[in-house]
Amino acid sequence: MALNLPFAFWLVTALAALLLLGLAFLRRLRWWPAWPLRLALAALALLAVFYPRPEPKLVETAPEKQVLVVDLSDSVLPAQRTALTQAAAAWSKAQPGRVVVGAASQASALLDPVAGILALDGRASDLAGGLELADHILGDQAGRIFLASDGQTLNPAPVKTALEHLAAAGRPVEIIQLAGRDVSTDGYLGALQAPASLWENIPFEVVVPVYPPAGGTLAKLTLTVNGQTNPAQPTALGSGLYRFPVPAQAKGVITLEAAADFKLAEGGSPDTFTQNNQAYATLQVFAAPKVLFVTDDPARDAPMLAVLKGSGLAFDVIPPDKLPTSLDELAKYKVILLSNFLATLLSDEQMISLQVFVANQAGGLVFLGGRNSYSLGGYKGSLLEPLLPVKL
Repeated sequence: MALNLPFAFWLVTALAALLLLGLAFLRRLRWWPAWPLRLALAALALLAVFYPRPEPKLVETAPEKQVLVVDLSDSVLPAQRTALTQAAAAWSKAQPGRVVVGAASQASALLDPVAGILALDGRASDLAGGLELADHILGDQAGRIFLASDGQTLNPAPVKTALEHLAAAGRPVEIIQLAGRDVSTDGYLGALQAPASLWENIPFEVVVPVYPPAGGTLAKLTLTVNGQTNPAQPTALGSGLYRFPVPAQAKGVITLEAAADFKLAEGGSPDTFTQNNQAYATLQVFAAPKVLFVTDDPARDAPMLAVLKGSGLAFDVIPPDKLPTSLDELAKYKVILLSNFLATLLSDEQMISLQVFVANQAGGLVFLGGRNSYSLGGYKGSLLEPLLPVKL
């Protein structure tokens, strides 16, 4: 490889050679090979000084990871909440590695702070959950956590615990104080507690958390189901919880809305923030599954059949020898119950059909116990044994 050395190197090398040659004559050097060796050593020393070196590359360090936990409860002033939405979006885009966590009824990371913040339910503020999520996002990396909040929360104990845990882990939280509205006269409803999904023809219950204003009481609480007033009256459960029984609904998406009116204390200020006096939820009602009940003694299983009938499920009852081997016939059922009969009453073909029904068609198989089931029923070593949750 050709060396691109500066002119100064060659000049200094030539001067060194002349100097060494002059010293050789003056000192009457007896062993002349020593002169080129000395010249070579001098050249190497000069080469180390003059040889160009590449500039060291600066290692680019990743920006510090930061998480902003935003209090999105209704207690934050609406104007400040709007401004906070825009500020959080700008903050997250200003530098890589920044994440915004919204703390409303539930805490969640917001990929789009503007759309995410506006979509969250502000009837509560899960600040503790937001701090725990921020800690999880940072993981093992160093980083900073900011908390923008007005400090108002229904349960401050978990928030204090989360802050102490982060401080002990070397992650003190920087607080950004927000201005909150006066909530002393504010009554509101919490998030409705209802099943996310259920079968049709099955009644269910809805629990409504009610928080009256200071010194006030609940005057009226109603529940509408798909826009129709629920006829049943609520029952107080204590701790501000009220339960509504709801009759069975047809399949489809069901909307629930609870609304409250509060009676204020004598001479008290009116509830000027009524936006949180309603609470909403939706649930999905699916078509009821059909059940196949296989028994050799329907009279013995009458109590179990009565339970199935009371649950609203559609079911057929057949003897073991009538159990279909056609997968199309079995596909009509979601669950098959085998009730306490001997294994000899089923053929190998029927057992194989049940195997395929469970393994390939995701069907449910319930194997009821009794003196004619499991090992006593002769199922040890049978084709059905691998489907059972026990080893016989």
